[in-house]
Amino acid sequence: MPSGLSELEKLTYVPGLVGDIIEWIVRTAPRPNRMLALGVALTVVGTIIGRKVKTPGNESATHLYIIILGRTTLGKGHPIRSGIRLLELLELGHLIGPGAFASGPGFEEELVYHPLIICFIDEPGDEFSKLKAQRGNEWVSSLKGVLKKAWDPWNSWKTASKVGTEKAQIKWPAVSIVGASTWRSYFDAVQGGDFESGFANRWLILPEPYDGKRPLEQVDVRADPPPDELLKALLELPQARTAVVERKIGDLSSVAGAVSLPERVDVGWSDEARELYREFSARIDALEGNHPRAELALRSAENAKRCATIVSQGCFRDVDKSDMDWGTRFAEESFKAHAGGADRFLREYHEFPEMCDRLHAAYLAAPNHFISDRDANRRFGRNQRYGNELERAQRQLAKEKRLDRCEMSPTGFGRAAKGYRALVDETDDGSEEEKCGL
Repeated sequence: MPSGLSELEKLTYVPGLVGDIIEWIVRTAPRPNRMLALGVALTVVGTIIGRKVKTPGNESATHLYIIILGRTTLGKGHPIRSGIRLLELLELGHLIGPGAFASGPGFEEELVYHPLIICFIDEPGDEFSKLKAQRGNEWVSSLKGVLKKAWDPWNSWKTASKVGTEKAQIKWPAVSIVGASTWRSYFDAVQGGDFESGFANRWLILPEPYDGKRPLEQVDVRADPPPDELLKALLELPQARTAVVERKIGDLSSVAGAVSLPERVDVGWSDEARELYREFSARIDALEGNHPRAELALRSAENAKRCATIVSQGCFRDVDKSDMDWGTRFAEESFKAHAGGADRFLREYHEFPEMCDRLHAAYLAAPNHFISDRDANRRFGRNQRYGNELERAQRQLAKEKRLDRCEMSPTGFGRAAKGYRALVDETDDGSEEEKCGL
């Protein structure tokens, strides 16, 4: 790994087959994008072992929803084409799902015969915008519900009855989705209700590491095929050599829901990996009530375990401490990016009680539990429908003795600013000056 990398860039250096795929994609890219190459590598390996490998502990699965957010010149075309090319060279092109979404029933029909798929989406934000624009069309709006069910591990359900057809069984769908979008496009398309419903927190949202400069074109790029050693190793993964057979059973059958269920493989983990997962899960649980975007973190622990399992299987071993350490850091960076992007770009209007709760949680999560008036307006000003909800909520929380009006530096030193500080202990009878750290 090169020196001087940011924490985000360090995440793109991964051992095993996931790392080998990343390096091949980057080496052959006209405009390298390591983060998107990572997203493609994780979902490709996770799909090859999908419906077969169980994560340790809570027996989750290995399919993921990943979106990389950045500029319009992300260089997303090459990584996506590379993922498609890799699967086709492995004779696993039948695992490639649709590149766009139409409707819930249509996607369910795909899953009846093709439960194991990876969808390479060029612009997920645009796809979500279609759903938002047709919220009155129940066939289109039901797609989010199908995607939620398809993300859950080892899930099965029957499709709705239609005229002339019987209900069909969807068995253990394992849908992976990977794509790239701009920040504005994604957050313009996602609605506030998607956060509360659990749709948004299923997604791993990663920012493109960006230093303000447009990445240089690689002048010595060759369109090399993936190394033979990489292709041979991928075919040694659980499920790879049987995926074609199982898929053809579904394709050739005239009976809906005849796709067979593979025999699952249990993956173990070391004591150190198990403890890291438990610590991370406890930290995620502690965010509830203490972070304004805590709902976006609710599936971070499971996503961390899925990612760690995929990396470990690419190394042909059980999950060890290094895998889980990487997986938790990956999931945590995703939560930070998702929460920060929502604060900056999401246009959602809160009802007054919700505004009070979210505001109080933001103060509790802030350094010294203090937010200046300027920063509060920057973070919550766009959530106001009429322009006065923020000040009303602050005054209400002050009346409830949940906030104190004071002056202090947000970092504990430097020039003081006016604002509010959350009262952690509401029974504290100390003076205003003591509560404000003055």
